Amino acid sequence: MSKIDKMYFSYDHEDGIEFHETATSAKARAEAALDGDRDYADEGWHEEVESICWGEIKGRVTETLRRPVDPERDGTVGFDEYVDYAVKALKEGGENEHEQHQYVPRTL
Repeated sequence: MSKIDKMYFSYDHEDGIEFHETATSAKARAEAALDGDRDYADEGWHEEVESICWGEIKGRVTETLRRPVDPERDGTVGFDEYVDYAVKALKEGGENEHEQHQYVPRTL
């Protein structure tokens, strides 16, 4: 199973997204971004001020399939292996709910 190092995020329209280890640091960055917009509010609030946010990461994209191309089954496709991903929910502690699927060769 894979594990995310940082379970919180913050976003603002100037610097984009940033990942954090604690909710406190994510919220602090969002508040700092709002303070930055407030400094220029006498000229009018930035139109994207309400996009500033922070939160907990609840899921992530995880590799779910990796298998070699089988020319008999797949035909000519122009690449050597198939890879697929899915959005998976995270358990507490940052671990994916489901383990990755592993390639198991088929015998006929």
